Amino acid sequence: MSFVCGISPAWGHCGGAAGTTWSLADSDTDRALVQFFLPYIRFRRRKMESIPVCVHRPQAQAAAASNLSLVFLRSSVMEEDGDLDSSDDKFGNLPDHLLIEIFIKVPISEWCQISCVKKQWAALFRGECLWETAISRTWPLPAQRKKWPGPIPRGSSRRRYEALYVSKRVFRLEWEVDELMGHIYLFLKHQLEHSTMPPSIGILRGTIIDQFIACGESSDRAYELSALVWLAVINNLEENERTYLLLKHIALEGDVFLPYPYSRSYKVDWRIFEKLFTDFRDCFSQADFFDVLACAKYKFQGIPSTWLGY
Repeated sequence: MSFVCGISPAWGHCGGAAGTTWSLADSDTDRALVQFFLPYIRFRRRKMESIPVCVHRPQAQAAAASNLSLVFLRSSVMEEDGDLDSSDDKFGNLPDHLLIEIFIKVPISEWCQISCVKKQWAALFRGECLWETAISRTWPLPAQRKKWPGPIPRGSSRRRYEALYVSKRVFRLEWEVDELMGHIYLFLKHQLEHSTMPPSIGILRGTIIDQFIACGESSDRAYELSALVWLAVINNLEENERTYLLLKHIALEGDVFLPYPYSRSYKVDWRIFEKLFTDFRDCFSQADFFDVLACAKYKFQGIPSTWLGY
């Protein structure tokens, strides 16, 4: 039985062909395997790019919102279009559980390419096992957490991985609420970016506060965490016409008195107006500019001269 770059077959009663069980020997072997695996993936990816693939533009734009989303678009394309020529495929005979162990050791930036190579690999990214394994290896404590109550669901293992990834990359928090922060961030970003109708900001704010309180956070803490999520989402919205119209809608939305902690956050309101008057200043018509400026003067005691264009 041959060795494939540090992957050694050990004789047993399960696994690959002829009763073979595959395993990874140690961390050095893991690193060597990944170093061998990445050039292989890039070579296979270049071969795939020579095959015409039809992807509808709206689908591609929606998936391009994140690398993780793009993985699933690519895996769907592979399901429709089939495999590349696998006559010289060094990894073709590896069982799924070992492929998963390899994939989760590869940088996440490469996952999109991996999901394009074979139908078998695309199916792994669409399934639950890969994501469950990735969560347990990367975040063992959140992996053991039970489901929580509240209006925002936890979702699939893939959704959980996205939430944990967002929590670490966007918020960089260390306490147990990490996964919850990621889920709420993804929920709010989706509602703001993909709603066909202008969202009710009061309802969204109340839903987020209720979710934190349902998970055991105090009113003060829920208010603080909700503001963190809103600021993170606003700072990560794409700079396009849709975002301009969304922020203008939020800025001009009439103030409705709500009891604490459901009241509007001063920091969030300030950031919305700041983005409008700096990042989207050229988008205003004269009438819209003075409408938004009047709202800003009403909300805040003093406004920066930069908002006025000085």
